[in-house]
Amino acid sequence: MRPFRVVLILCACTVMMVIGRWSQAQSHTGKETAVVEFTDKTKVMGAVLYGKYFVVHDEARMAKGEPCLFIYRYNEGEPLDQIEGQSGRLIVSFRCRHVDRSAAREPVLTLGMTSGADPSVLFELREIQLPGSTVGHQVPSL
Repeated sequence: MRPFRVVLILCACTVMMVIGRWSQAQSHTGKETAVVEFTDKTKVMGAVLYGKYFVVHDEARMAKGEPCLFIYRYNEGEPLDQIEGQSGRLIVSFRCRHVDRSAAREPVLTLGMTSGADPSVLFELREIQLPGSTVGHQVPSL
């Protein structure tokens, strides 16, 4: 059983390095945005993500103590400026915790192994860092 765990951990590290792709970085509005692709089923705050999503971090909302990280459903080629704020597209939102990091050139996703009942979902998002940012956004525990 121990070799299996080691293989799973190595796979998680590999997925963490290659899973994210981005199309848009930090703007001048105090918001960071990116399109991120989850290539494996990944749990985020109880929601299971697979495919492409539009991620927004809003610094002003964080300063007010409100949910500040939003993950929206994304369809290829869609104008990004029309996605944010559409409640029907919102998958999950939460108030993150900042962690200082070195600058990222593309999204950096930190994943952990799940211990849930669904064996098809192996990964859980623990932290996301968006392109151009020196801050990681930790996902709160449920």
